[in-house]
Amino acid sequence: MKAIDRSSELEAALKAREDELELSRGVVAKNADLQAKVASLTAELDMKMAEVDELKGELSVNADRLAHAERERVSFVSEATVSEDSLHVYRLERAKDMETSALKTAELEGRIHGLEAELSALNEQVASLKSEDAR
Repeated sequence: MKAIDRSSELEAALKAREDELELSRGVVAKNADLQAKVASLTAELDMKMAEVDELKGELSVNADRLAHAERERVSFVSEATVSEDSLHVYRLERAKDMETSALKTAELEGRIHGLEAELSALNEQVASLKSEDAR
């Protein structure tokens, strides 16, 4: 009876060892799957890091282009401001010149009228002297 009890104990121990071995095989399989997944994720991470580096390069190039475009814009705005200021000054000078020209024209017209009146008076004197001479 002792041998049967002992045999039952050994069978139970064997069964426990087989269950442990089966569990251990499952853990080993799961570990292998996880290691494969880690390797896959590491490779994917490396690819993503390479993409990030590439995008950083593109971003740097685009930032340089943007900075250049902004410098050009500021330059163009500055030039436009200078041009607008110059145009304003030219318009003021033109208005002043036109005003001066109008005043000179009015002055000359006044002098012309004065000379015409003087000429008319001289013509009357000449006609008067001619008529006296004719008498």
